[in-house]
Amino acid sequence: MTPSILVVEDDPHIAGNLEDTLTGAGYRVRIAMDGTEALREALLTPPDVVLLDLGLPDIPGEQVLHQLHEAHETRPVPVIVLTAYASPEDRNLLLEAGASDYLSKPYRNEELLSCVEAHLNPGSPTSSVKAGPLVFDLAARCVRCEGKDVGLLGTEFDVLLALARQPYRVVSAEELALRVHLKASAGVQQLVAIQVANVRLALEQAGMKDLVRVAKRFGYAFVPARA
Repeated sequence: MTPSILVVEDDPHIAGNLEDTLTGAGYRVRIAMDGTEALREALLTPPDVVLLDLGLPDIPGEQVLHQLHEAHETRPVPVIVLTAYASPEDRNLLLEAGASDYLSKPYRNEELLSCVEAHLNPGSPTSSVKAGPLVFDLAARCVRCEGKDVGLLGTEFDVLLALARQPYRVVSAEELALRVHLKASAGVQQLVAIQVANVRLALEQAGMKDLVRVAKRFGYAFVPARA
């Protein structure tokens, strides 16, 4: 059956663009223009993925996220938050509140579709994410470039995937740790730095130096275009 996407967006122009992009990729799309309609639609017929804008006219998008996460019918449904204004701290709170992922506006259609596909088929043998010269095999948990395995281990794969899903955006160490479920009572920045260093070394050995850049005191970014 064709996957169903519930788009929660109060701007008709943006909602229409999302609908065109998603239907063009073969998905069935429902549009909810406010939080009340979104909750009604989702609970009546749970979709396969929810795309949730936070700036809704009736109730806050964060409240919609909370209720979707709490309801038995929709708890398993991935919710991808679309946001333009959230700080790193806000984004961390969204993930802790039950968001499966988020995309920072403006985002590219390819990035949107890649994110949706990843959450629709996290264990599918054919599920993959392409980012620059890299192809992430989500089932085998390996990264390839021109057919060759880059050689990442465990959390290193998760770190690179988290960065590659939002190219060019600087991600703080704290946010990255939350995204890859790297838990530590202290020293999170150092643990993340070690993981990123391992990723960068593996990429360099595979002939792809500087795909992951370090922005001192700010975080890390995936930069697919070689400068």
